[in-house]
Parts: sequence; structure tokens; C-alpha cells
Amino acid sequence: MLHIFLSNRPGDVVYGTSGLPVPGYELRCVDESGAEIKPGEVTKGTTVSVGKASRGWLVNGVQLAESERIKSRPKRNYGTPEMVDAIKRGVEEVHARFKGTQRLAVGDLSRKGGGSFRPHLSHQSGRDADIAYYSRDGKDQKGLRRVTRRTIDAGRSFTLMQSWLERGEVQYIFVDYRLQRPLYEYARDVAKVSAAKLEAWFQYPRGRRARSGIIRHLRGHADHMHVRFWAPRSRAMGRA
Repeated sequence: MLHIFLSNRPGDVVYGTSGLPVPGYELRCVDESGAEIKPGEVTKGTTVSVGKASRGWLVNGVQLAESERIKSRPKRNYGTPEMVDAIKRGVEEVHARFKGTQRLAVGDLSRKGGGSFRPHLSHQSGRDADIAYYSRDGKDQKGLRRVTRRTIDAGRSFTLMQSWLERGEVQYIFVDYRLQRPLYEYARDVAKVSAAKLEAWFQYPRGRRARSGIIRHLRGHADHMHVRFWAPRSRAMGRA
């Protein structure tokens, strides 16, 4: 039997949160030791994503460390643990499926404390990441590089995206519309993604102005995908 004691309500939904207690229940928030956390209190090591992606900040952000498989930007590589873990796990899934995978360049996430981050309009609350596309030349990446329909490695790039899409971890993935076709065709023909998921995930083939799909066109994204993650735990702490 299923019991619901915490839920958002129709007309009062805050995406990325668990909602409010159902009438008849009382809830309390505790830390790992069982000690109660007071409203508004941030415990040591707790990451808090506050506000919007374009008007917010970040408390106790987690660094995306550089590794043999990921190249990151020092002092520009902070985010929520949900986002950082998702990026690392996605890269591991690509390497598990494809032998000889190149090192992936990850561009800007957020600054250590979040906030304004020029030249970006977003990247303020630890939920945005600029991530390179895997390319067919197989060379390790030192930075973000422009790709085309012919040079993008659609298999590896879509496998990375699919890792997040299947788990419902991303709000948007902004991709140049011209690159959506090879990604879509790989998803349909090789990965055998269902028609329902293709429709939900991709803006293509409905045109670059269509306001649908998680993978959407945004000008200036031929050298990287801009991924916005949900990060429900970190965002909930910011609303305590």
C-alpha cells in the first residue's frame, strides 16, 4: 500500500522540490546523525542552490575535478553535487560503451559562490554546464570545439545525453539545431529510443522555433551543449 505524506499541490507546484506535508502529517528534516535541521539552517558541507539560473548564487558548491576522462576549468567548475555526479557518471557510461573514447572538455559551470558570471546570462546557481560534443576525430579535447553534422560523434554525444535524460536529471539541453538531426537519427536507428521518448526529448524535426523537447536549439551552441540540471536536493535547501 502506498502512503503519500509529502507532495506538491495542483496550482502550487515548485519544480525540483518535494512539496509540503499532506494534512495530518508532521515532518522534520534531520542530518546524517539524526539531529534536526532548523528552517533556513545550512549544515557544514551542504550545497545550496539559491534562486534562478540567471539570478541566483551557490553555497558550498562542489568542484568538477579534472581527470583522465574530463578536462575542466579551474575556479569555473563549481556546481551542485547532483550536476557534478551526473556529468561524471555520464562520461563513465560513454567510456563503458565505446572503447578508446577521447577526453571530454567541460567548459564553464559556476563560480565557487555562484552569482554573476560574465559573459553568461545564467550559470549563477550551480545547475548549468557547458559541455563539449564528442568528435569523430577521437582527439583529446583541450577546450570547446565547433563541430558540424559530419564531425560530431553522434553515438558518444547522445549516449552522454541519454544518461541524464533516462534519469530525468535535466531540464534543458541546448544544442545547435543543425546538430540535432544526427543525434536524433542515432537515437532512433541505433539506440532504438521509443517514438514517445524521441518526441519528448527532441525539438527536431519540428523546427528550431518549436517550443518543445528537452533538447532545443539555442544560437551559439555549435561548439558545446548547454545543460541545465534539476538538482532537487540542493534547490530544496535554498527554499527552506
